[in-house]
Amino acid sequence: TAQNCFVLGYGGHGALEMDATELYSPTYAIFGYDGFGSGVAVQKGGRFMAGHPITGGVEDTPTQVHVGCHKGRTAGRVVGQWWQKDGAYACSSHQSFVAGIGSDGSVDKQTYGTLTIDGTGTTFHVGGPIGVGQSYDSTGIVNLKDGGTLRAKTFYGASAGRNGKSYVNFVGGTYEYIGWGATCLFGISPDAYNEADRSMTRVTVYAQGGAIELSSSQKDRKFGQPIHGATGRGVASIPWADTESTFIGAPAIVIEGDGIGASAMANYDPDTRTVSGFTVTSPGCDYTMATAYVLQGPVTNAVIDLAGSLVENAPDGGMTFRHTNTGSIVFDVANTYTGPTVLDSVHASAIFAITNKDAFAASSSIALKGNAKLYIGGYTLADLSAPFRFMGGTVTGELPRYAIPEGRLVVDASDILSGDANTLADNGNIALPSSVTLLNGERLREAFASDSSKRRFKLLELHSKDANTPLVVHGV
Repeated sequence: TAQNCFVLGYGGHGALEMDATELYSPTYAIFGYDGFGSGVAVQKGGRFMAGHPITGGVEDTPTQVHVGCHKGRTAGRVVGQWWQKDGAYACSSHQSFVAGIGSDGSVDKQTYGTLTIDGTGTTFHVGGPIGVGQSYDSTGIVNLKDGGTLRAKTFYGASAGRNGKSYVNFVGGTYEYIGWGATCLFGISPDAYNEADRSMTRVTVYAQGGAIELSSSQKDRKFGQPIHGATGRGVASIPWADTESTFIGAPAIVIEGDGIGASAMANYDPDTRTVSGFTVTSPGCDYTMATAYVLQGPVTNAVIDLAGSLVENAPDGGMTFRHTNTGSIVFDVANTYTGPTVLDSVHASAIFAITNKDAFAASSSIALKGNAKLYIGGYTLADLSAPFRFMGGTVTGELPRYAIPEGRLVVDASDILSGDANTLADNGNIALPSSVTLLNGERLREAFASDSSKRRFKLLELHSKDANTPLVVHGV
């Protein structure tokens, strides 16, 4: 337990590795502070608590945790990194977490901070917002990786006029949006706390895909900025042959180059005090040259040329958006990722609304699933570039009547037989096409041949305003 605040790497280097321990910091916790300070936290288990502990949780007390914090007292680059691989991160409901917070804008006072939530079942819960590259000359990177989940109220970057860089990377992980005063998932909207836009520099989804879970009951939440697919070349690996040199703890690693968003963490063995290599936590985008710096405070242990480690990024894996509460989310921006889009909901009253005809790229697709309710407003579905795949839920619209264009409604028999496909409802405002393309239709024949009782199931109920117009199904 820290008496007041917890600081690791104040002008030098400090490292923390948590396995089965519990660490409590009542106010501030800082990893990498001032001068050439660097601090690295690797959580493999245990529990980190920020805020005053009470029975069953953490009290409603404002606190802050910073990875990479420069207050301008001494020149130099400050580096902070947090890698959660397991364990619990608990906090007060107003606590914020900042990856990269700068100082007064002096050119010799840079800050670099990364946060990586890595692994299925790993949840990092922040009661307040996540600050990313929040101030002058600061770079912040947040990676949601391989099943890890970050629960937070929003992300926010630097204020206008500051040159902070902020990156959020979906590398197979989930962002659970729990709501806040700001109306956007990314960035503080102009009408919140009289602040200007503080969006991320870039939000990127990689080949592993990503997910956003909406557990808030708040209405009309917006994105604030688009999600992009990975582009150009990224860092695939960090070459490392020095497995004998000893370190006081996991060293920090900073990747620089002409691209954006790449990051890595050291694989450190506390028993032998050696580094066996590095894990790339985000490959980044658009690199033609890159260099990795392995650091311990003011000491640079290695400078690694990454020219031979750059590879073309694979096509992105798309995004899943899932409602677990009764709120609504508005697709108000033009997302450019090319992978599939899945809209899913536990609650029938939750709404997905599309108010931007370019919300999804032409090479993406829209799959409606479960109890999802999709609301189309302001334009016709014919304007949508992405094909529509029905897996359940309801489509509604507003007057005048909107038409799903011919050849654009796709139903998968695999979803029907698994019970996912329900009703595509027409409330009088949605005009259905005269035909629907059915994928995997041979599965229906196989199911009927083996079990004639399946004939009683409604494969798909399509409500049309004109009940006398037959619906032609292709693929059976």
